[in-house]
Amino acid sequence: MNETSFSSVPECLPLSLEFVDLKIPISGHVGEMKLVRYFLENSALLKKLTLPLAEHSVREKSTLKELLRIPRGSTKCEVLLCIYSKQEPLPQFGYVSRLHISLRVTVLKSLPTFLESFPNLKSLILVCDDDYEKMNETSFSTVPECLPLSLEFVDFEIPISGHVGEMKLVRYFLENSAVLKKLTLTLEEYSVREKSTLKELLRTPRASTKCEVVVI
Repeated sequence: MNETSFSSVPECLPLSLEFVDLKIPISGHVGEMKLVRYFLENSALLKKLTLPLAEHSVREKSTLKELLRIPRGSTKCEVLLCIYSKQEPLPQFGYVSRLHISLRVTVLKSLPTFLESFPNLKSLILVCDDDYEKMNETSFSTVPECLPLSLEFVDFEIPISGHVGEMKLVRYFLENSAVLKKLTLTLEEYSVREKSTLKELLRTPRASTKCEVVVI
């Protein structure tokens, strides 16, 4: 792939392409980076580019840094890195203050470990694209550094319906985020009518006395 070059841009890139999912484990080779750069620089409406990283590239900060520094044709483009590393901790990204994460419920238990890589995180948007009832089995045994020290805003783009696992997740952030200013929740329509869900949310103890819970 190192010899590959792109001399033209098809009409769909600047005019219509919104989502790209590369099923190629990115390890940092020149050709791979050319391909990623091609989509990022030429897709004016791109909303999300999903990249799976090869395990060894996760340990090499240079690959991650190069990916994050690539100019983007779309100001709204989110780069989603699918990182799989069971042997070693993820590298530290102290300069990252805002994250938009999309996770499957089955890997949600790894969220605290993942957040350890972002010690200065201030804003977190969390999306789960799975069966929320599976959250009931999720538990969190550790608290990443950013929760008590820096996290100020959490936005759950997860329709809360009152399942045990959902409430665990909300409680986890409220009880452990000492400088949290705002936690935003979206309730399922039927749960809005059930006062018990709202009452439970509002009664959850908060580590931050200045935390505002916004329900939309």
